[in-house]
Amino acid sequence: MEAIPEGLDVSRNLSQQPYVTPVFTGGQFGWKAVMLLMDYDGIVRDVLLAHHIGLLGNNQRQQMIRVQGGHAMRSLCNFPVKFPGFSGATRDDFAANNAKARAAREKFGELPQDILEGTRRSEFAPAIHRDGDQSEPMGLLGDASDEDVEVTPAQPQSDESSR
Repeated sequence: MEAIPEGLDVSRNLSQQPYVTPVFTGGQFGWKAVMLLMDYDGIVRDVLLAHHIGLLGNNQRQQMIRVQGGHAMRSLCNFPVKFPGFSGATRDDFAANNAKARAAREKFGELPQDILEGTRRSEFAPAIHRDGDQSEPMGLLGDASDEDVEVTPAQPQSDESSR
């Protein structure tokens, strides 16, 4: 898009009738995936616009959308399928080296020591609540919880019980 001459003003493509669907993310990583999908949508619209105004040929357009970007998006969507699952073993199980821990080691392999010690965690991991811990987990910005987030449905839903 940087190849557009300075005197030519071309605005970005916007859908006149965007597809609207409810999104159920299951957590922060799900929201990150939604944002990546939205970024990919913007890239595809830019590539289509560049093709429309003659900056890209058919082969370049197809390469950018289907091969490069499409592969990345399909890989993102297929990644959870590759994830082997949850073992149910806790750090205490690994410390005791009980049957649950041994089964998890067989299925997933050895865990890094810093994970077993609890010194390395994802910044998106849920808060750890221990017995007697009454503190509330802090929100994403450190001062608000998820309850402060208001999500408005894209389409009004009818109340079946009022009929």
